Amino acid sequence: MAASSTPIFCVAVVLLLTGCATQGRPVIGQGPYRYAFVLKDPATGRPAADRPYALYLKRGRLPFVMEKKGVYQGLTDARGRTAIFRLPFPARPTDWRLVERFGGGPLGEQFVMTNGSSDKGVARFPYTLVTCTDPPRRFHGVSDRNGLTAYAATAAPTDIQLFGGDEPDAVCQKDDGPKLEIGPDKLPDEPSDPPGHAPEAP
Repeated sequence: MAASSTPIFCVAVVLLLTGCATQGRPVIGQGPYRYAFVLKDPATGRPAADRPYALYLKRGRLPFVMEKKGVYQGLTDARGRTAIFRLPFPARPTDWRLVERFGGGPLGEQFVMTNGSSDKGVARFPYTLVTCTDPPRRFHGVSDRNGLTAYAATAAPTDIQLFGGDEPDAVCQKDDGPKLEIGPDKLPDEPSDPPGHAPEAP
């Protein structure tokens, strides 16, 4: 998904930000390097307002996240903007992963949609995520430009299954075969632009 910018925003990804107001947004973490993002809906390309999101680094960990997965979970504002994050070290644009989030809790997984003949992700493909709880919970979405699904977060170890297409009646299968799941420590090759977000313009 191509990155875009909007003049009203005052911060830019992977740049040290100085003399810039936070515009009422929370500031997470400590350090001289500040980052902020806009979550984009993979189906429309528009800012995803008031949407749960997951943010993590492909390389390294976010020092303000204590859970083993190292995934920060938040909610975008009315403009689709995340909180402002401060780090004690610089991070490249391709190191960040920002995706929509389904559920909440310290555990979770993410999947990549492929066509079966290669490991390359399939963009903008409809899917259904199902958490195998009682009753099961379903999330319907569209894969991003790298084929990534939303991050499915859970409070306890839970089987999470992926179905291609919009399946309103999808139920957990006992033998679901090999999973296509990936996590913060196992991601596709770097894209030219970080998936799922647009940098804010200076």
